[in-house]
Amino acid sequence: MKHANVKTPASNKTIKVTLKVLTPVHVGDGTTITNWDYGIEGDTLKVYSLDQILKEAEQKLQPKSLEEFAKKLKAEISNHPLDKCLGEFQLLKAYGLDNPLYEIPLRIKWPLKQKRVDRRTNIQREEYKPIFSYIKSLGKPYIPGTELKGAFRTAFAYFLLNTNSHLQNWLIKEINTALRAEDKRRIKQELSKLGKKLEQILFEAHDARGSNPDAKKDGLKTVYFTDSDLKEPSETLEVRQLFLLNTRRRFPLYAETLKVGTQFRTIVGFSPEKFSALVEYWKVENPSVDILKLLEKEGFKTGFKAILKRFYTDLLQEEEKYFSNPIRNYPEALRRKTLDTIKQLQREIQQGKVLIRIGRFTGFLSHTVGLFLKRKYPDLYSEIYPYLVPRGYDWQPNKTRWVDGEGNPLGWIELKFN
Repeated sequence: MKHANVKTPASNKTIKVTLKVLTPVHVGDGTTITNWDYGIEGDTLKVYSLDQILKEAEQKLQPKSLEEFAKKLKAEISNHPLDKCLGEFQLLKAYGLDNPLYEIPLRIKWPLKQKRVDRRTNIQREEYKPIFSYIKSLGKPYIPGTELKGAFRTAFAYFLLNTNSHLQNWLIKEINTALRAEDKRRIKQELSKLGKKLEQILFEAHDARGSNPDAKKDGLKTVYFTDSDLKEPSETLEVRQLFLLNTRRRFPLYAETLKVGTQFRTIVGFSPEKFSALVEYWKVENPSVDILKLLEKEGFKTGFKAILKRFYTDLLQEEEKYFSNPIRNYPEALRRKTLDTIKQLQREIQQGKVLIRIGRFTGFLSHTVGLFLKRKYPDLYSEIYPYLVPRGYDWQPNKTRWVDGEGNPLGWIELKFN
């Protein structure tokens, strides 16, 4: 991993950036913290590593005590797979092994232990819910450079579509062709292929016509973001409950999120050497290269800010529209709080601040060119939307806007250029 304190080549155009968390952020590592990884003490979550506990037991306990501990622990896990958590047992304290990896606040209203009816047996059970784990390196949270670059890539694609009428016409024609496929499954496949083809034309193709796409010649390989610096979990993380809006029932998920106000450091860079190789040696000409030429000429930092501003100004306008009206099963007080937060984010962009949205649970429009279609071709967007998001009931797509239990939209960060 390349973190923000890693030295970069002096010949590259680099910008030091401070990342300030404005709303809770969750970047997952693909794992969950289960009831056998945590304990609860008041409003605090204590996170353990069962592997580490076993290693520590091997080092500290005599063979007979170790065997006794292992048998008791196995029995507890077998007898209580979901209805108890590791921190509830006195076993760890009794053997001097109650050493959590870290402790973080629980910012939740619904308890982690909840009642559930088993549909097969109709028996009501109690079980502890899993918690989505925030990504860490060496056990410490950070913001991955790939996450930042992915958000910038989406903003870049949006900028290209809004400034290139040829691309717009091509995209609309291809979408209408895909919608004429013989069945829903085929339409979904064709739209999926179209998304990949569009990305190749924007970033990878040898020219604007889409000739010879090659990921090694991707224009945005000339732009990089380092991983941020590392932070202590106890200083930067908390557990929040998350809700998917506009559903029949509110099913919460639980996730480790970055605390609002937390700051990280990263570096954004543009490599003139790679860009020269792309243009002069490979002779690549496509929409992304055209914009990168302007960035190189007029100033990378200025262009970088303009691209982000264009996308996130429009995204917040769409979010404002959505939260300006009552939402099914979403309390009015929370809806108004969400709307106030969105309006505050809009004011910050108007004041010249640079915002970006990253992580999971940030919605469909934050990660695709769907925002372009929604704003310029709303009828066409409504027609293709069910094919582009996860299927819900009766071919109705799942809504993709999430909030936490306090009404905060997720994923917003300010980029402060040093």
